Amino acid sequence: MNRKVFSKPYGSPGAALRAAAHHAWLAEHTPLRQPELLAVHPERLDFEHIDGRHAGVEDLPTVAAVLGEAHASAWCGDLCRASLNAPHPLPWGHTLPGFAVLRRAVLDRHHRDGLITDEELEAAVDLLRTDPDEPTTFYKDSNPRNILITPAGPTIVDTDDLTLAPFGYDLAKLVVTLAMTHGPIPPAAVTAALTAYNEGVASRTDAPAEVTPSRLLDHAWLHHLLTRPYLGRGGYRYPWPQVRPAPEDLT
Repeated sequence: MNRKVFSKPYGSPGAALRAAAHHAWLAEHTPLRQPELLAVHPERLDFEHIDGRHAGVEDLPTVAAVLGEAHASAWCGDLCRASLNAPHPLPWGHTLPGFAVLRRAVLDRHHRDGLITDEELEAAVDLLRTDPDEPTTFYKDSNPRNILITPAGPTIVDTDDLTLAPFGYDLAKLVVTLAMTHGPIPPAAVTAALTAYNEGVASRTDAPAEVTPSRLLDHAWLHHLLTRPYLGRGGYRYPWPQVRPAPEDLT
């Protein structure tokens, strides 16, 4: 029987090799399910084809638990030595970029393009001023299209844009993009997801302290500003300010 293959093109050999390095690092340092990488070509990667559906609101606690365990595993196995805002070395000469620099560059571009206000930029820059000694994990753009729900459990796809990030930042991306896609998420579902995430993190000994609701919402606000140009594209129909939960409802 012929094996089903999903081929993903890249704009350059460097981009393909970087995505392959990210895939290999995740396989080594996390328990995340990924499609098997079958072949590396100069501007294409061939992956095992995975049958599944995109993650939905009903999957939020399950995916949150998987993310929490993966983030803690990466911290315990490698990133406990990383600094949040400094590039972290990977095999084959690649790195995981630091957290703040890339995001500040995007925010500045959005500001120049008139997509965010002076006040929003100032608030976002304040949120990027994290403690460089804060426990560091990774971000892999956990939007619903990058998570396939299968009988074996959630499978993550698209390792192109891995960076360093604080704990909870990737979960906030999932919450924001699910709400932007499907509309308001019941606050109890967000709370359940945050609890599942923190329990996933705590399942590893010596893992960092739990993410609070206010911290999750701070991360979510950053994601809102960074993804604002995509509203109306890729299934994002609802602006985050219209669908975000009230802080007092996340108990």
